[in-house]
Formats: sequence, C-alpha cells, structure tokens
Amino acid sequence: MGCASTEFETIDLGDERRNKRAIRLVECLSTQPRASVPQACGDWADTMAAYRFFNNEGIDWRDFGRTHGLRSLQHLATAAAMNVERLTAWLSGQPRAKTRISRFVRLAT
Repeated sequence: MGCASTEFETIDLGDERRNKRAIRLVECLSTQPRASVPQACGDWADTMAAYRFFNNEGIDWRDFGRTHGLRSLQHLATAAAMNVERLTAWLSGQPRAKTRISRFVRLAT
C-alpha cells in the first residue's frame, strides 16, 4: 500500500469496490505520471477496468477533490501544530535535541 491508500482512505464513492479501484488507479497513475493508462496499469485487465472506472457515470469526481482537500487540511493543521511547538520551545529557550552531523559538515570542519 502506498501513499494513495492513506491519502484516499476516507473516499466514499458509494461502493467499497469503487473505493478500492480508485485507490489502485491513483497508485498506478502516481507511480508513472507521464505514462499512458495502459502503461501505468500494466496489463490488459487492469487497463480495461481503469477505462470502465473512468466511464462510470455513477462516480462523482468531486469526491476525489473533497477527500484530497480534507487530507491536505489535516496535513496543514499537523504542520502548523508542529511549528507552534517549535516556536514555543525556541521562545522559551529550550535547547534543541542533539542531531547527527552530516558528512558534508564533517568535511567542512
């Protein structure tokens, strides 16, 4: 399972099979964004399933935007909370944790 399964885990296209197909398609197409649908899908059965999915009038494509938009808002909220925590620690003078020294910095010293 890749990023698509976590990004679109809350998608609701009205049928669990559609949800799984959508996630599978996003994973295939996102790993090879410049490939054609047959190249990205790999075999004939998956290619035909993809074209049937794209042609399905029962799927509301706005659901993809809603799901992706909600996940993006969650990512932004998490990043904002982390930044507030870091800023609070910096303002209070809390020392940063020791981190490793990169090879580049070791070469420079």
